[in-house]
Amino acid sequence: QAMNKSNGDFMAVVQAMNKSNEEPFNGDDEQMITAIAEQAGVALNNAAQHADEHAHSVLRGRMLELWSPKMPVLTTETESLCRKLTAELHELVGAEESSIFLCSTSGQPELGHTAYTEKFSQTFDCLPFGAAGKVMETKEQLRLNGVDDVAAFVSVSTPRKRKQPVSLLCLPVLNAHDQLKIVGAIELVGFEREFSDGDVKIASSFMIHANRVLTAHLTYKNLSQGDGLLQRAFHASSDVQRAIVFDEKGRFVNANYDIETIYDVDVTSAKVSNYADWITAMSADECLRDDLDNAYKTCKPVCNRQARFSRADGAAVGNYSVVPLLDVPDNSMTRSATDEKEPQLRGSGVPAPGVRCQGMVLFVSPTAGDGSASPGAAAENRPLSAPQVMPSDLETDKVAKLASEMKSWDYDVMAAAGRDPVQLQTIVSVMYHDLRLVDRWSIQPRVLGNFLSAACAKYRNVPFHSFTHGATVAHIMYYFMSQTRIGECLDALHKLAMITAAVCHDMDHPGHTNSYEVNSGSMLSMRYNDRSVLENHHTATSWSILRQEECNIFATLSAAELKQIRGLFVSSILFTDMAEHMSLLNKFKEVNKETPDWEPSNADECKLMCNVLLHSADLSNPARPWRIATTWAHLVGQEFNNQVKKEKEANLPYAPFMETNNELEHCKGEVGFIKFAIKPWWSHVVAVFPYLNFAFDNINSNQERYEENVKLLTDTTATQAPP
Repeated sequence: QAMNKSNGDFMAVVQAMNKSNEEPFNGDDEQMITAIAEQAGVALNNAAQHADEHAHSVLRGRMLELWSPKMPVLTTETESLCRKLTAELHELVGAEESSIFLCSTSGQPELGHTAYTEKFSQTFDCLPFGAAGKVMETKEQLRLNGVDDVAAFVSVSTPRKRKQPVSLLCLPVLNAHDQLKIVGAIELVGFEREFSDGDVKIASSFMIHANRVLTAHLTYKNLSQGDGLLQRAFHASSDVQRAIVFDEKGRFVNANYDIETIYDVDVTSAKVSNYADWITAMSADECLRDDLDNAYKTCKPVCNRQARFSRADGAAVGNYSVVPLLDVPDNSMTRSATDEKEPQLRGSGVPAPGVRCQGMVLFVSPTAGDGSASPGAAAENRPLSAPQVMPSDLETDKVAKLASEMKSWDYDVMAAAGRDPVQLQTIVSVMYHDLRLVDRWSIQPRVLGNFLSAACAKYRNVPFHSFTHGATVAHIMYYFMSQTRIGECLDALHKLAMITAAVCHDMDHPGHTNSYEVNSGSMLSMRYNDRSVLENHHTATSWSILRQEECNIFATLSAAELKQIRGLFVSSILFTDMAEHMSLLNKFKEVNKETPDWEPSNADECKLMCNVLLHSADLSNPARPWRIATTWAHLVGQEFNNQVKKEKEANLPYAPFMETNNELEHCKGEVGFIKFAIKPWWSHVVAVFPYLNFAFDNINSNQERYEENVKLLTDTTATQAPP
């Protein structure tokens, strides 16, 4: 057998027959054939890798063509774009037919969906039947080989006569900014052939970028149409949130209100003139015009600024945000992880190569006192398609009140803020203020607000690993540093590194584990070579935000301080990988020998303490009161079950402990997790930091509650079992 040495996969068989000298095969012959088989495995593996790299190279080239000026993604006709996408995927995968189904812009099935093929389009009055309809309903890919009943599965009727059986590969088109929203589906049909795992991998990689292309295109299209999404989305709150769309040359396109009420300019004039003409005419603060200029030049948003507008009927004050509509090439397709250099956090003010601004959205919210908004309206400033920002400054009494509440180990972030982005960002901002980090490092409140808004937006809407989890872990880190002697062991630089790492540690988490990434052969697993895949991704994603000038809370640090804080930031997040759990625990034991009130004596021990603190905060839910612990336990159970479902459908290996079909299995799983992971870790933590003994008491109490539930549910099941 010729095997792949890297993973042991069977690749081929070497067979030798009838020696030329007519002698029987002996031990030497067997050794020689074995050596030949080993070399054949190496050669075949190299050939396969070369073929894979060639396929990826072709895919990269195809995707770069889609972003080229020859195909302006945002402004081209929807039908032309869809036909271009279907043609590219058709050729890449080798399908005989391909179609794209797009949901109606209203999201209501009865208002019609459209299917685009390479040669024609077809409109549906309801959700398409067959494979595409199922995928649009479940948001999960579907592969069917050897289908005889074509009419029951193929969703589009084409002029050509079909052969039977056929194979189908159907993938969802998801909103690039919200993976829970369906944009449509792509259906591939093959005659007398089957779609392989390789076809699925290529199509899935293609869909990552198709999602971005279609999301950007449809968002721009809807914002640019007078009767589109913009008009409907703000209809109910037009007195609170106002929005204007400009084209690539700064000319007025559309608004969800009468622009003369603020800008003293008529629509006809605005459509033929640049914004600079009538912004000057209305005598607004010059910063608004400057911010628009800079946004067009740098392709970067400006969030939560204020301007005073002088009108004939008096002055008006408004908060505003400027959000570019970008045509952005996916640079990740052309760069490998090894190509990345050490990032420099100070922004250059120059857009990345290939980035083109196709338009701009200006959001304005009247503030209290201008007579145009109802009481409390300013607090509801949550602009569509813009980062959800918090007030640029916090009142002293609000900081003091929130800080007082958060100084308790029992403070419940979930109960206090749920998933509300503004409340969560406010809670985290208070931590930076109360730890005196804003003052110590001269962090501008606006920059802190921008960073937290961007961080919040990067977290996905998944059951457990949401921004609420990030804020909860940040709260535990805040507790360590503000309420225990641990804070005396860390200087201001370490505190800034650790609270920021806590906020960012699960950024852009997809809701499944590293094993899923590796087993499914995801782009992330290839980028990070199957090692701490998600943790590397969280770190890189976070740092890409911190590199942006408007989000750079590290702007005042020296080069040496920046290098130190990055080291702490990266190390602590990478050690949240549960695969590193035992190695970190053993290192922790080796260094301090359970010495009570341990204090680091050098830089390496200080970094170790930071790694231990973030991992402890990440594993703190079972050490919280029952009401908090059980809430988060059910959320992680929900994520696990979602992953197992995907793994089964894709014929991937899965961990049996992650599947819980009822409350009894859930409680048994929590007992095992506490016994074998939580207790060994926290027993050493409280031995070194004895003032945290109450946390271990909570762990014991929660374990007892789960064990009681196991007994009760087991007895109930036995009683209800049929004789």
